[in-house]
Amino acid sequence: MAHPLDKVVQHICSVAASQGATDRELLLAYSISGDQRAFAALVKRHGPFVFAECKRILGNVEDAEDAFQATFVVLAQNAARLTENGAL
Repeated sequence: MAHPLDKVVQHICSVAASQGATDRELLLAYSISGDQRAFAALVKRHGPFVFAECKRILGNVEDAEDAFQATFVVLAQNAARLTENGAL
C-alpha cells in the first residue's frame, strides 16, 4: 500500500532535481522515489567528465562507452548507499 505522502515526496524530489540540486539531493530523489529526472541530471552533470576519463584511460570510444554505461549502472544500483555522505 502506498504511503499518503509518496506523491508529495515525488513532487518535491522532482522540483529539487530541476532546480540545481546538489548531488546528494539528486541521489536522494533517485533512491527514494526512482526519480528519473534526478538521475538524468546527475548523468548530465558528471557524464562528460566520466566519458572523457574512460576514453583517456581505455584509448578507444567503444570501450569508453561500455565503461561509461557501467559506471552509471553501478551508480543507479548503489544510489541509496551513497546518499549517506553525499560523495559521488
